[in-house]
Amino acid sequence: MRNLVVNIVCVCLFLTQTGFSNVTDCKEARSCRELLECVGSPATTLPSAPPSSPTQLKAPAVVNLSEKSKAELITLASTLKKSEIALIPPDLVSDREVRDSLIKSEALFAMAPSSVTDDRIQRQLSAPIGRPRVLAAVPLDEEGVTALFGRGTSSPRAVTYFAKLARSYKSLQNSRLLASSSSAPLADEVEKELSSARELVILVAHSDRGRLWFPDGSSLLLADLSSAQGRSGRDLLVLGCDTIESIDRPTDLALTLKRLNFDNIANALSALQQQIEARDVASFGDALISLQNSVVSGKSAQQRTQTAVMMTGGGFIIMASLFFWQCVLEDKCESHEK
Repeated sequence: MRNLVVNIVCVCLFLTQTGFSNVTDCKEARSCRELLECVGSPATTLPSAPPSSPTQLKAPAVVNLSEKSKAELITLASTLKKSEIALIPPDLVSDREVRDSLIKSEALFAMAPSSVTDDRIQRQLSAPIGRPRVLAAVPLDEEGVTALFGRGTSSPRAVTYFAKLARSYKSLQNSRLLASSSSAPLADEVEKELSSARELVILVAHSDRGRLWFPDGSSLLLADLSSAQGRSGRDLLVLGCDTIESIDRPTDLALTLKRLNFDNIANALSALQQQIEARDVASFGDALISLQNSVVSGKSAQQRTQTAVMMTGGGFIIMASLFFWQCVLEDKCESHEK
């Protein structure tokens, strides 16, 4: 009986340790570089996001903070809900306190419009997006990983991770994988795509303080894309890590307030395409709220699972320990006495 109790305790310790290790595994990396370093370690499992389920499309509520004082903006920004998108003054996009407050909120997107009028913002959010064109800058070799994330991040396991992701992006409708360039730099190809597109362009790329990097080593500033968007007259949505951290001041773009993994984005885009297929017309605002719901829901489900595993394992440890303690005190483990 004593051996049985010891075995039960060992199993429970394994369950609890698994729960805790998931909390600190690659999914919880605080930066893209940290993610790649984690992925490259043989001691970790390659991360994958849970599939996102389509949710009902609903345009986000606009919270106009563009005329608030800095102190008011900081206070209100942290209270934003996931169904809301904030409008902030372009001159405060680079303010550290404002950024920190926005990042703490539940919202995924904020915008710094060059001019704020109700008609203009509503027109942008209600603009039809057609069948969005997805451009994904995903590396397929070690040189590409290094070009995106810097030295020390590339490894065979990192390449395997991105190769798996590449298949997810290829399976999306109307998508193009930006992995290598045959003639023009990939950054130029993105601008060309934007100028010729008739629908919403969704660009998935690694963002480092507002500079988007591509596997061939070329790059673009968010501000440059903002200008290109203005010239083309088409909507552009850039999905990357914390584009709110841009060192320049991009206007009229939806800036991300959270760190987004490539796999979370792929699943969220798959859910978005299913939603679009199910209705006649979808708008830019619909796309924003869909992505917000998919990304946040996936993370919440993962956190709930981890918590359940830890609580279950911890509860069994306590019960088994109490039973074992009683056995030791009363010396009844082997005799089975009651």
